[in-house]
Amino acid sequence: MKRNQNIVFWVLFVSILLGGIFLRFWNLGRPSFWVDEVNTFYTAKSWNETGKMLMPSGMVNERAPLYTIVTAFSFRLFGMNEVTTRIPSAVFGVLSILLTYFITTRLFKSRSLGLLSAFLVSFSHFEIGWSRVARMYTLLQVLTLFLVYIFLLGFERNTLFNISSKNSWFSRNGISWPWLLIFAILLWITFYYVHFLAIFILAGIGVYLFILAFVSFFFADKKEKLLNKYALFLVIGLFLGLAALILLPPIRNMVQYYLFYTPSWATKDSSALNRTALLDFLISAQRFPLASFFFLGVISMMLRRDRFAVYLTCIFATPFLLLSLVFTHRVPAYLFFVYPFFLILSAYGLWDWVKMVLEKINGLEKKQKKWLSQLVYLSLMALFVISPWLRISLHIPFFPDGMTNMAVTPEEWREASRIVLSQKKPDDLVITSLPQTALYYGLRSDYCLNWAALEQSKMEHFPQNPQGRWVDMYAGVVCIESLDELASLIQKAPSGWVVISQFHFDNAQHTPLSVRTYLQTHLKKVFETHQGTVLGFHWGPEEGMVGN
Repeated sequence: MKRNQNIVFWVLFVSILLGGIFLRFWNLGRPSFWVDEVNTFYTAKSWNETGKMLMPSGMVNERAPLYTIVTAFSFRLFGMNEVTTRIPSAVFGVLSILLTYFITTRLFKSRSLGLLSAFLVSFSHFEIGWSRVARMYTLLQVLTLFLVYIFLLGFERNTLFNISSKNSWFSRNGISWPWLLIFAILLWITFYYVHFLAIFILAGIGVYLFILAFVSFFFADKKEKLLNKYALFLVIGLFLGLAALILLPPIRNMVQYYLFYTPSWATKDSSALNRTALLDFLISAQRFPLASFFFLGVISMMLRRDRFAVYLTCIFATPFLLLSLVFTHRVPAYLFFVYPFFLILSAYGLWDWVKMVLEKINGLEKKQKKWLSQLVYLSLMALFVISPWLRISLHIPFFPDGMTNMAVTPEEWREASRIVLSQKKPDDLVITSLPQTALYYGLRSDYCLNWAALEQSKMEHFPQNPQGRWVDMYAGVVCIESLDELASLIQKAPSGWVVISQFHFDNAQHTPLSVRTYLQTHLKKVFETHQGTVLGFHWGPEEGMVGN
């Protein structure tokens, strides 16, 4: 019986893993580059060629250098294109499935719960979507999973392995300094070389220490109250944090920068300014019923007083609350690095509910117990089959260019550039909203029409060109700064093109209403890509002009 159970388990595990691999790798090159992916491509390409991480503008782009180096290695192995740029992210996405299974199994001593957690990560469309995008978020997620487990090895060793020691106070309390040192080094690497969001791991651990210190104060004996490791480490951590803020101006300046910085794309009427944006994301119909399972998991955690479930809840809930209530802007991508813990707790809640129902059934007669147990498992399977997030996930590899993968919406710059290149004359003026993306597909821009890009260059004090003009930070193309300038350029050039993303066209922070009105009334829209993500306007002779 045990052998048969093992066979069934491994068949299910391998099936889940293969399904996750397929959903992350199949048709990986079909979508055009999303704008930030182009930045990854150029910096990785530059690293291989010059040993520096440069954009076409000459700007040093050292954001997530560790991920850039991994992408550059992918280029050396497989060449340079959309697929090879995205391969590292897909690989890290698969690693997240394996790590989620391992961590869940180790913490809760349940292969079934580990299998269910791995299933949710493997088939979550949010996980799949970001695993198909060439950005550092999947690497950040993998390192976060490692960090969360390594901290337990260093701080909860006795509880984690069910061992006890009567040697030193540290041994009795399950504290292992080598593992804590490894945790500190890996956290430093993740923070400085992948993404600053890693600092939220420390915040989550701080909340965990506070909760356990509070509980221990009421339930521990007097000696343990005085030498409580949770309170001790919490006080030391707070003291070091305050000392760093007071005595180290660079640290203080960095904290102030991230607390109050709002990028140009998140201003005005952007949804990123909505305080409930992350909550709306978690409870949206596209993720039903994961949020319901999550709240079941939190309730089960409190009833069972499961410290590891408390720990994972703190790791997830702390950045969620800080981003929602403290920081200036918020997008779902910022939750991605802790999203597996949301899924683990969702699996925890669902599995606890299933076990409770099965325990009730076990008290019935044998005949009733058999068909009711089968009904529970069939209902569980049906629940996943009809879940919208699962049905969406299974279709993601087959979505056409320009359709959201539930993480980002790639814009059809491949198609738009092909249309313009097939019809433009050598002297045509070309104005685009994303010159770096157009450049990758062979379309060189003379000017950038994107007010958010202009503001970003000013905000970052990016050097102006020799004529004193602001240029966009990525492609180095001169930014158009007013409607009058745009009108003057169009009047002086006999013919030309304005190629603009529909998203940029519709948003005032990128395209002011006056500019949008001018394009619509003074130029002819000659094409729109199949999914409508990129628009093409033209002026001048239009004989033989072909568009979609």
